[in-house]
Amino acid sequence: MADSYHHTRDAVDDLVDTLTGRIRLTPVTPDAAQPAQTQPFRQAPQAQPAHTGFTQDLGSYAVPAAPAHTGFTQNLGQAPAEPATGSFVDNIANAINTGAISDETTRYDEMAARLTSNLEEEAGESTAHTGLLDKFRLGGFHLGGKADDETADSAAQPFDTAEIPVSRRRDYESAEDAPAVRKELDENLLHLTTACIVSGAAALVLLVLAFIAAALPAMPGVLAGETVYPAVALVLLAAAAGINWKTLLNGLQGLAKKPTPDSLTALAVVGALLQALIVLVTKGYTNEVTLLAGPAALVLCVNTVGKRMNAATVRDNFQLVSKNVDHAVAYRLKDAGALRAASQGLAQPHPSVLVSRPTQIFRGFLASSAAAGTSDKNQQQFAWAAGGCALLGFLITVIRTHNLTSAVTILASILCLAAPLAGTLLAAMPARLMQRSAAQVGAVVPGWRDIRQLGRINVIQVTARDLFPQGCVTLAGIKPIKNAPIDLAIVYAASIMAEACPTLRDVFLNMLGDRSMIAKVDDREAVYGKGYIGWVNKRRVLVGNRSLMQDYGVKLPSLEYEQHHTVNQRRMIYLAVSGKLFAMFQVAYQRDPDTAAVLDSLRHSGLSLIVDCDDFNCDTALLEAAYSLPAGAVKVLNTAEHELMNPATAWLPESDGNMLHLGSFASFVGGLEAAAGAAEGERKSAVVVTASVLISCVLGVLLTLTGGLATLPLPALVLYQAAWCVLAMIFPLFQRY
Repeated sequence: MADSYHHTRDAVDDLVDTLTGRIRLTPVTPDAAQPAQTQPFRQAPQAQPAHTGFTQDLGSYAVPAAPAHTGFTQNLGQAPAEPATGSFVDNIANAINTGAISDETTRYDEMAARLTSNLEEEAGESTAHTGLLDKFRLGGFHLGGKADDETADSAAQPFDTAEIPVSRRRDYESAEDAPAVRKELDENLLHLTTACIVSGAAALVLLVLAFIAAALPAMPGVLAGETVYPAVALVLLAAAAGINWKTLLNGLQGLAKKPTPDSLTALAVVGALLQALIVLVTKGYTNEVTLLAGPAALVLCVNTVGKRMNAATVRDNFQLVSKNVDHAVAYRLKDAGALRAASQGLAQPHPSVLVSRPTQIFRGFLASSAAAGTSDKNQQQFAWAAGGCALLGFLITVIRTHNLTSAVTILASILCLAAPLAGTLLAAMPARLMQRSAAQVGAVVPGWRDIRQLGRINVIQVTARDLFPQGCVTLAGIKPIKNAPIDLAIVYAASIMAEACPTLRDVFLNMLGDRSMIAKVDDREAVYGKGYIGWVNKRRVLVGNRSLMQDYGVKLPSLEYEQHHTVNQRRMIYLAVSGKLFAMFQVAYQRDPDTAAVLDSLRHSGLSLIVDCDDFNCDTALLEAAYSLPAGAVKVLNTAEHELMNPATAWLPESDGNMLHLGSFASFVGGLEAAAGAAEGERKSAVVVTASVLISCVLGVLLTLTGGLATLPLPALVLYQAAWCVLAMIFPLFQRY
């Protein structure tokens, strides 16, 4: 690109440098500072005031000297000629009004070409750097770069919650979409149910006929003709393939395009159809020929069962997503500033933070649900391996026997042997079990793209009420100041704390007893990390920690006195009225056994916590002491960090995300555990399916060379496939979700 633009620098180059940020800053001493210059438009320039920032050297128009300044001047090259702004605007107006386009566009085309060239060069450099880093990233469920359905973080806007999914004909974007989406899901489930029934019936009939053909010396009755049984097998298998035409189409396209578990199924069906057709055309059916239509129909049927299970999972998830209740969406934080602030101080070298925001609509639910399984990425290679082994067996048989029927039978046998029954169940079964487990706590994880992203999370955001649920904070003592009435102190404190954080609200309301005694509070204000301010009976009331009182000049006991009374996870709460200390409340924090077990599990999984603290007493030292957390495993956000995180956790009417939950700690962690269980179940099943495909390919070639594949009993082939399927499904069934 550089070879195309060897020319003398001009004003266009200066403008391109300005737009692309290539501005050179030349240090200038205060004595040698040049006078500021401006570009005139319609009137003569005026003298510019002194400043300490930057000046732009954009022209040579003389102006009165400005006072010297300290800083930098901006060197943008030679001074460009004064632009003809008025004529330029007039030309645009004339072009809009008359519709005529001026021929004098060469200068603007050149400018656009240079600017595009510069941007492409910068984008290329950026891509080269990020691509190299991605090669060495290690995540929970992938190695060597990102999954195909994910985009780079740099492409996301601040607080963007998920990569742009594949577009669909209709998705859930608003409450008005719910009936149409629900209808679409029901229709899809009905179609797959019908396909399961038809495929299952065809597979059953074909297997029964195949078993009869293997057990008897000749087919009974009307099936005894040399073309009748092949014709019946061809018609039944074609009917099953016809109702599942999308599976065949996707599978064949997956050989060259996006990997899909349908590829192995499609190859098996095509091979069996080809065998039945050639046997029918050549009239080559004998009792020694084993038609593979039955096993192929069985593979197609189980493939459809897996898809129906997926459809049922999506429909049931949508029932929870579309309920008219308050939800929260968990998503991976991408804003660089908030991410840096939130994770600073944690023992995570590469933090990936999961935050939640309240919302009503879980946007893009259907697109997320349609994401490919993690194990799908290897299906294309498996299909190539199976097809290559089948072609090898076909060629060996043709060369050895010169019999087309025998060669096609070997080809179909290897394809049916290599096609796993658990092709789609591999991902459908863990997803279904995950959905049922997550639904019990009100959580929804739409699809495998979200499961993969949740697997890369190593920091989660929680609140104080998550860590100290009701009953964990108790009153340890009250000390009035200068004989202040205790009952009045309780009324003041309870009135201010009536709408405060749940961890402390119940403590003060329980002291009050009668809720009707709560006084009216005007101008209530929460000061993050410090306490609450309000006006009761025209008196300013402060309830908070030492920091809040110091901000308002309230005289307090010595720090040594406070430290003496805040041992063993106890904290001091001060009450000040009209600028004077009125009473002190001592509260004790106790660990919750269930929360402690969850935190221990999260810590062993390598997860850290950031606490958006709605309890002004909650700090890092308290959490580490209460739950025996190591240093660097938990962090309480300060005021500045809380402000940076606010946009990421603020309510939105609709939001993208990786998981929907009820906003509670149990629902949030329950969804994470269910997703982790699904990922582990699929990973173990994928190992079994991989072994079954590779072993079957090798076994098919070896049996072809020894001549044993042609005489392999059909029941043995079916039982072989069923054994691999059962072994693959054991792991998801016994996995903890």
